[in-house]
Amino acid sequence: MDLRLSDRYEIAADPVLGDGDLVQVVLAHDRVLDLPVVVKVLRPVLATDATFRRAFDGAVHAAGRITHPNLLPMHDVGETPDGC
Repeated sequence: MDLRLSDRYEIAADPVLGDGDLVQVVLAHDRVLDLPVVVKVLRPVLATDATFRRAFDGAVHAAGRITHPNLLPMHDVGETPDGC
């Protein structure tokens, strides 16, 4: 898998948990929080579409405000070095 994230996340040896049309979901370790985490990465072709990117960013921020016992909490939002 060719996925570069910030130095904060160490990608697992067998990382891919899900592979959809919009995002790829990978298993990683958060070095700051010292916790296993799930990382959702937007497909590069969609990251370059300004209209889609604004809609996606809005959805991400809305999702970050939701708390529920059946949902994983969101700890971080950012971009990979290639802008995804």
